[in-house]
Amino acid sequence: MYRQFSPLSHLNKNDPPVLIIHGQDDTIVEVQHSRVLSEALAKLEIEHELEIIQGAGHGFGIELAENNILATLLSFLKRHLHTPQ
Repeated sequence: MYRQFSPLSHLNKNDPPVLIIHGQDDTIVEVQHSRVLSEALAKLEIEHELEIIQGAGHGFGIELAENNILATLLSFLKRHLHTPQ
């Protein structure tokens, strides 16, 4: 059942770009899970970014402006969703 719910079981080379943001101090989901996902995405040559936020837990518990989380998110979206006019 774990494999069925794991994103690793559903990756393919046609997947869109992925942004992974994970709190270093997450006590619910180990940060290693995001590292493994990042490695799997790289292996399939799927464009992605992994941002590990120091001092942040699960759900971060901090303002988005701290640690440039909001800037990282907006930059990623602009690069991948922005269409030139």
